[in-house]
Amino acid sequence: MPKHVCDVPECGEDIPEGRGSKGGLAICDKCRSGQYYWRKQGYAAIQKRRERLVFFEHRLDYLAPHIQKMVSDARERVRSARRRASSENGARH
Repeated sequence: MPKHVCDVPECGEDIPEGRGSKGGLAICDKCRSGQYYWRKQGYAAIQKRRERLVFFEHRLDYLAPHIQKMVSDARERVRSARRRASSENGARH
């Protein structure tokens, strides 16, 4: 029995057999609910959401190197603190 998968790129969810066979889209329940939601919101809301998503993507592109440095610095502080703690514990014994 072949496996039926949602047609939305990168979704990969299983869909019931026969979904989309009567002219509807062959998409999973999650993608279908998104379809209904955005249909009710209208085209202007979709455009606004696209603009916000592009902004979020650009913001992440800008912040990613800064966040990476913060995480790297924090890891180094943890390593340093562990080294100090282990050397202090060794000196006590």
